[in-house]
Amino acid sequence: MILNSLHYVPAKGTPRLAASPLPLAERLKEHGYRTALLTTGWVARTYPPLLQGYDQVITPEALPQARQWSKRNSPIVTSQAIEVIEQLAEGPFFVTAFYHDPHYPYVRHPEVPDFGGSELGRYDSDVAYADRYAGMLLSHLRHRSSLWDRTMVIVTSDHGEEFGERGGKHHAHTCYVESTHVPLVVRIPGERARRIDAPVALIDIAATVVEIVGARRDGGLQGHSLLVPARRDGDGESDRPIFCTIVGQFEQERFVRRSVRVGDYALMHDVRSGMVELYDTRADPQERRDLASAPAQGARIDELRGLLSLSRGTLGDWH
Repeated sequence: MILNSLHYVPAKGTPRLAASPLPLAERLKEHGYRTALLTTGWVARTYPPLLQGYDQVITPEALPQARQWSKRNSPIVTSQAIEVIEQLAEGPFFVTAFYHDPHYPYVRHPEVPDFGGSELGRYDSDVAYADRYAGMLLSHLRHRSSLWDRTMVIVTSDHGEEFGERGGKHHAHTCYVESTHVPLVVRIPGERARRIDAPVALIDIAATVVEIVGARRDGGLQGHSLLVPARRDGDGESDRPIFCTIVGQFEQERFVRRSVRVGDYALMHDVRSGMVELYDTRADPQERRDLASAPAQGARIDELRGLLSLSRGTLGDWH
């Protein structure tokens, strides 16, 4: 489920995800790739634009063989992903496999180390469980050396998780670091391994894939290719603004919250209330000490609010 950028349209007073002008799956399909998405039925029903460009959309929990796994989907996602890849392996393919297990309600899994019975411990167990089965998928690819040598692999998450750091739980409510700091691992055949220390964004994934495979870049593609900082030994754009927008997904959740991170500072903005918060992310990486009331930060807040205003088009016509 990799979009070029986020687009929202009004729907009964709450912004909703709209179709991307030309999502990554559509670009790759035009470029001769066969495409498949493995996701949950809830995602497929709730966010139809995410399905745009996929030849196949598979909801593993609807398959008869999934019943034995109850509500845990990692084993069946890996099994189905391997089956789909084997069907498509003769030519170029793009497969997105969504591992849903690291979500509430969290579960302790006997197949992985025990992290304890707390909510955080059970969440860690869910993460380890999904990681175990994602690893099996990678092992399958590695054992097919002719396939592995021409396959790019991207592992990431669409959000983090909150565990009461500011009184909240779960996700999809804020743009604080615990919700936005996610893993991103990109394996590109022929590229040596290295770490990129500069800030990057999930919209960079589409730009990176498009550059590597030579698909079209026009039609609303945002993001920066990760090949640029990678080939500079991780030296990227440290002052590049990184944006976040989170909106209420249901009628009872009428909120729009945004953030922008530039250099050592992060600005949070609640669109409805107008409230802003400012954090020095170098001195305060967990974003706990709000500096917005400090007179010396006024110019910085104005500058960052200006960046948010310039990017407001991502909210469509919603106010």
